Amino acid sequence: MAELISARDGLMRDRTALKNQEKNLTIPLLKRQHKLRLNQIDQHIIALDAELAGTV
Repeated sequence: MAELISARDGLMRDRTALKNQEKNLTIPLLKRQHKLRLNQIDQHIIALDAELAGTV
């Protein structure tokens, strides 16, 4: 369980960093890639949350 929590915490840190970087993007390609990465992180967090809920 600790490994799942650690992975989730890491994803949350990555998500926060990406959201902070988002404000400075001006190139459309980078904005699209950035959005895809954020969506991927969100999906991983959802999957980890489901796994954590199943272990409790």
